[in-house]
Amino acid sequence: MCISFRPLVHVVVQVVVLLLVRVGFRVVVHFLFFGGGICFLCFLICFFFKLNQFEKQSVLALNGTVMRKWGKKEEVWLKYFGDSYTVRGWALPNQKLYNSGDESFRFGHESAYASVELRKDIIPKYATKYGTEFGLSLVAFYDVGMIAEDWDDLQNMKPMAGTGFGIRIPIPMVDAIRIDLGWGYRDGKWNSPTLHWGIQQKF
Repeated sequence: MCISFRPLVHVVVQVVVLLLVRVGFRVVVHFLFFGGGICFLCFLICFFFKLNQFEKQSVLALNGTVMRKWGKKEEVWLKYFGDSYTVRGWALPNQKLYNSGDESFRFGHESAYASVELRKDIIPKYATKYGTEFGLSLVAFYDVGMIAEDWDDLQNMKPMAGTGFGIRIPIPMVDAIRIDLGWGYRDGKWNSPTLHWGIQQKF
């Protein structure tokens, strides 16, 4: 008896084509070297899944980012979590908070974090008669990550997270203005809501 695999191959090809149409991805790698013997590496990977083919699109967006440093890790190069580009839902830290050490888990040189966003068009982007773009999207998000002084310490850190929702308004030349309202969470405790804003999509 001869078994034909043509139907199976045909189905596999259709699935692959469907994924290529519905899934987009982007990989970005930054490597910087500064005087004084310090090097920075940022590795970022993103996936975008189209959930429908309507004019008002729904997109599931996933992102993972890893930051590494080598060399002399001085305080001037210190990073933190809690802005609109890392883990949202946390108020921006200040010098007083850093000096107090109360939230030392938000500062460090090495980090890894991820985000999930569900993006839904409310007003699809279009060009107005004045030559400008207009539109409106709603976003629900969840961020989680860890940051530490040294890479080996990351595995011992409790993750900090943030969840919330926001809007995106397309703006020419800068992609979009985004406004997010988020609640931070760590070790069984929730933060008060925090408002974030930024330009361009988070990823």
